[in-house]
Amino acid sequence: MPAPIQNKKYHSREDFLQDVSLIVENSATYNGEDDIYTKSAERLREVVIQRLQDNDEKLMKLEKAINPLLDDNRQVITDSGSRFCVLASIALPSR
Repeated sequence: MPAPIQNKKYHSREDFLQDVSLIVENSATYNGEDDIYTKSAERLREVVIQRLQDNDEKLMKLEKAINPLLDDNRQVITDSGSRFCVLASIALPSR
């Protein structure tokens, strides 16, 4: 995970959240689901999700500044005008 952050290689919030979720999955696999590291990783994921939600409007403005073709549904019209590239919204875990 450090390489994408250092190289600024995350193309979406979803990509970042997938890596955070991978930390949780790896900890559960190697340390057990009830291990303190797994519980800490789960809490980290909860905080990341909450912070992304809290800053959604601000992040969306930044994303639009970077890519003016981005609309409110995080969709970008390609050159052909007939296909869409969707930057996925954050999938929240069910409680």
